[in-house]
Amino acid sequence: VTLTGGGQHAVTQATSGGSARFDGLGGDSYEVLAMTEGLVAPNQSVLLAQELTTLDLELRAAARVLGTVIDEAGEPVPNADVGASGRSGDFHSGVAADGALVILGPLGEGPLSIDVNGGDFRPWHKDIEVHPGDNPIEVVLKKGVKISGRVLDPEGSPVMQAQVDGRDRDDDPNPSVAYTDGEGRFELAFDEPGVKHLNASRSAVGRTVTTANAPAEVEIRLEPRARLKVHVHEGGKPVV
Repeated sequence: VTLTGGGQHAVTQATSGGSARFDGLGGDSYEVLAMTEGLVAPNQSVLLAQELTTLDLELRAAARVLGTVIDEAGEPVPNADVGASGRSGDFHSGVAADGALVILGPLGEGPLSIDVNGGDFRPWHKDIEVHPGDNPIEVVLKKGVKISGRVLDPEGSPVMQAQVDGRDRDDDPNPSVAYTDGEGRFELAFDEPGVKHLNASRSAVGRTVTTANAPAEVEIRLEPRARLKVHVHEGGKPVV
């Protein structure tokens, strides 16, 4: 049984006689998860409204996700990161080392979001419904094309932690997003070559909207944000 919340690290206990007791808790709201190797009870939220709160969890057959990650040529993608997050906030992750099968679980049945990242490949995301037992998935990653470069402030110095997003169209709801490193560098990946709409910004520095033809290496200089100064007076005298 694992208990998380209350501003504390997760605490895990093995049951004794079918129960586990957690004493000295400092918060009011917690998430509770129970599992064995083959059984799982989905996360439940509990409010500690009394001195001793009792919660019953029913274990059911667990689900597992069996993932293989390949490229468009059917070859295994080495060291791809595979993550799965459930509706109740639980998260499992693994690495498909050298293209091997990655096993995530035990998981509760129900909706699950799968995210896969692999080196130079485009990130992959899919929402699936998992059922008790093994749920095999095959992920095909696309190589894509890249726009990389640097973001500079109006004086020409690198900007760290600037957000850069790129879209195929201005109204594209799913942009490719990156944040600059200490040298102002970033890298965006796209499915297809062509003209991309770029938006670079850092709240305290400025913002620039531009375009680039992927693949490309670009330098983006942020334009300072506009400023407004307002004078308030009454009868010609400043009002404090």
